[in-house]
Parts: sequence; C-alpha cells; structure tokens
Amino acid sequence: MVRMSTGHMEGDLQPLYLLLTDCYIYLLRKGAAEKPYTVEDAVSYNELDYLSVGLDQQTVTLVCTNRRRKFMLDTADGSLTVWFLSVLKSAMVQGCREPPYPVVLTDATMEKLALNKFVSQECHCEVSEVSIQLYSLVHWEDPMDMTMSPQGETPTSGVPSSTKEGTLQYRSGTTYLGKELWKSCYVVLRNGILYLYAERTDVTPLQSVTMGGEHCGGCRRSNNTERPHAFQVILTERPPLVLSANNEQDMAEWMQLLCQSVSKGVIPQGVAPTPCIPCCLVVTDKKLLTCHQDCQTSFFRSLGSAEICDVTAVSLEPGKEYCVIIKPQVF
Repeated sequence: MVRMSTGHMEGDLQPLYLLLTDCYIYLLRKGAAEKPYTVEDAVSYNELDYLSVGLDQQTVTLVCTNRRRKFMLDTADGSLTVWFLSVLKSAMVQGCREPPYPVVLTDATMEKLALNKFVSQECHCEVSEVSIQLYSLVHWEDPMDMTMSPQGETPTSGVPSSTKEGTLQYRSGTTYLGKELWKSCYVVLRNGILYLYAERTDVTPLQSVTMGGEHCGGCRRSNNTERPHAFQVILTERPPLVLSANNEQDMAEWMQLLCQSVSKGVIPQGVAPTPCIPCCLVVTDKKLLTCHQDCQTSFFRSLGSAEICDVTAVSLEPGKEYCVIIKPQVF
C-alpha cells in the first residue's frame, strides 16, 4: 500500500491510499477506529485503457475504457510516480491483466499549453518567451497572511490577506424569456465567510457562505453568462452563487482570495490558523509563482508571486522537508 493524495493542485488536499492486488487497484480513505480504511473505489486492471502522467511527473491519472471513470492521483514526487508505474506494471504482468498493457502518456500537452498561457499572462510576455524551469506540488506559507507572535499567540500586527470587501453584481435569476437578472450588492469576505448585503450599511446579509466548509466546493470563472468578468462560488447543496466584477483585475483578486479561504478551511474559535496552502509552484527564469489549477479544465488561478531577482537567499533546515525563500521587505 502506498500513500498519495487528491485535490492538491486545487487546494483541497485529501490523503489517499492505494492498495494493489493481482486484479485491482483499491483507492482507500482513512476511516474510523473500528474501520481504519474505507474503499472509495476499485479499478480493475482489465478496465484500464491508459495512464497519463502530469507535468514534471507530479500526478498520474488512471483512465478507464469507460471515459467517465478517471482517477487523478497526486504523487507530488517524480520518483514516486516512476516507482508507482513500475509496480503497477509488475502487478498487471503477474496478475489478471493480459497483454497489451495500458500505454503510459507522458507528454502532458494540454497542461503545458495552459501553463505556458498562464505564465505569459503573469509575466506579461509572449507565450514563445516563456521558460519554465520547475513545476511542483507544494505547501505554501503566505507571508502576507498574518504576522504571528513568536509564541504563536494572537496576531499582533499584519492584516489577513483573505479579507476583502466591495461592490459586485450577483445573478438573482432570469426572466421568463431567459434573460439574466443582475443586482448590485455589497460583498464582504472576512474570517473565511463570504457575506452578501443589499447595501453597504445593512446589518443583516442576504446570504452568507462559509468558504472552507462542506457546503462550498470552491471558486471558478463563469463562462456561461453574459457578463465578461463573472465568477462562481460553487455550492454543494444548491446552484452556484454567480458574481460579477467591474474589471478583470478585481475579478482576479476576488477569485484569489476566495480560493485561499477555501484552501484554509474552517478555523475553529480560539485556534490559530494554519498558513500552509496546498498548491502548485511554478519557477520560470524570471518569477516564482504559486497558483491553484483546476484539474478538469487546467485553468490556473494565481495565489502569489515573487521576482527571481528579488530573492536574496534560500534557507534549508536539516531533517525538514521545506525551504524558506527570503525576499527583502520594501517599506
């Protein structure tokens, strides 16, 4: 059995355990004490069509002959990816699967195209000028999130980066002819909760959404609306909340902060928030970029960035699986 995960690139990391037998791959999740593991799904070797390896060998997708059955596994480690493919091939050869065996695709063409486009936008350059040195699944500690005291007490300074308020439009419905109805609202994002008010001076919100809770599935750009700068807050038990900003920059800022709020989850009362966000790290010849990637559409959402020329040091601690990239603060 080997441990991997799902949802890392989208900021919703969930541990996943793979058990390989002579005929099946079992996808397991952690269970309760009386049942340590629960079976989420089982994939027969005979139903596997092909395997797709993601960018820089950070993921493996199992694709079945029934195209509706796809399973993306996050390894976050190239050597683990190579080892898993080798073990899986050996299990199929010695088990129930007869030749030909599933082909392994390693080009990640669509991901590369989407990543190059994202980087060109972030670096303000042509796609042909993009030079990507590294793509990796990491945990990112946002230095702008908040300044903690040395003893980890209540923050004494700094402003949470996942706080924002302003006027947006929300889609309130449609006419009987199908035309969209939009209304103005005042939106506040604070402490991981999104509040919608009819007016800025209102006390009672029209609606509130706990971004890190089980009722919220994330945030994404909306392509099925007449508004050019619209985005959706995905709700698990009702239709998505569709909002629209006045321009591209404002929309991008709202989406970035909403994604960060979803990634951090619900912070219990009196508990210090964890600043580490599961995300993707992209290193180019000019910039360090942290982002979230929609695994269905390969759409990238920026979380943070730093110019390579501004990095003054990289600090490593013995025995620790992290590094600290030091960038001078400008006041």
